[in-house]
Amino acid sequence: MHRKLTMAVACLVTASLITASLPVTALAASLRATAETSSFDSNYRSSSEQVKVTTSGTTLTVSYRSALRGVKYRVGLRRVGTSASWQTKKDLVASNQGFTVKLSCAKQSAGTFYLVIARAANSSQAKGWEYIGGSHGYAFIGIPVKVSKGRPKVVKYPTIISQNKEKRAASAKKGTKRYVSTSAKALSDMTWVFNGYDANLPSEPTRRSYFKAVSKDVVGSTTNPYMKMRKIYCYVAGNFYYDTLAFANHSRQHINPYLNLKKYRGNLSSSNSRKTSGKRARVATTCIGYASMLIALARAQGIPAKLVYGHALTSPWNTWSTESSINTQDHWWAEVYLDGRWMIMDPTRGTNAKWNRSTNTWEKKAAGTLLTYNYFDPGLTFFSNTHRIFGYYS
Repeated sequence: MHRKLTMAVACLVTASLITASLPVTALAASLRATAETSSFDSNYRSSSEQVKVTTSGTTLTVSYRSALRGVKYRVGLRRVGTSASWQTKKDLVASNQGFTVKLSCAKQSAGTFYLVIARAANSSQAKGWEYIGGSHGYAFIGIPVKVSKGRPKVVKYPTIISQNKEKRAASAKKGTKRYVSTSAKALSDMTWVFNGYDANLPSEPTRRSYFKAVSKDVVGSTTNPYMKMRKIYCYVAGNFYYDTLAFANHSRQHINPYLNLKKYRGNLSSSNSRKTSGKRARVATTCIGYASMLIALARAQGIPAKLVYGHALTSPWNTWSTESSINTQDHWWAEVYLDGRWMIMDPTRGTNAKWNRSTNTWEKKAAGTLLTYNYFDPGLTFFSNTHRIFGYYS
């Protein structure tokens, strides 16, 4: 998440986003305004992953369900604005079918906290709950909880919810035809993703044919479009590494979906990939690369998909109340049209793999390939806790 385009493109996009409606300070204050609620549901649909929260008196009730396997879980609160230790926590053994747990906040000091769920896929991981951390490090994070006099309430951000809803509605009015690959040029609305650091690209028809072949291999015999997208999401989020240095210095991000897929599937070494002893290479990219691969593979299945840009929280411990760069464009994700509606999908948030280019360290701490489905078709209120929509490419 929070990735940059090349400087020239970033400048153009940033210029297009300048608004004169409100002074910056007034706008920021409005964005940071909160409301409190006694119930919250993270996802629009519960087929992949869902967290439901209710509050009553001093009790916070958390229900969790995931399609990903786990043997032990930790559920608790961690204070917003800092990576302080767990508070008001419980450890439990549960199946991947999910669980419901009650947390008493009666003795919890006042403040705002994130509800955090850590999942251990094996007994070794369960020995220490810091086995993975950071913005990609937990099975679930993203619901702020305010505790006052031992009584918890869930926090939400009405202005950001409203703005995101308006942006999505305006984009939806444009229809779906421009977001499929049946036109003369696949990905014609985002051709800039094919520019960058590798030359001698094949023709556009060759690239389109390649996306179709890869997409067919990924979805296999699956016929249900929703389940096709779940497989594509897992493939992209689970198999590619996030380039931490590219995010830090905004350079050489390697976002070309054709080249990244080609390197991965061909087990090729390059400036952003490393050949392995297995069948596939390790390949690093940033959020634009994750999103563009998902979009290319979705359109190859005839499923409309579009690229979204905006801002996502720069730290897993920030909320909009503590975020300093609230108006900065620095993240890209996707929306996919299924079942008569546009679904949000941010595959960058599903990955647990990172590459530190300066030390050539490739890290994938969680067992398996996919860390979380939190951002596969999330509900708008939950999504708005961490993402602001600025616009769409069309």
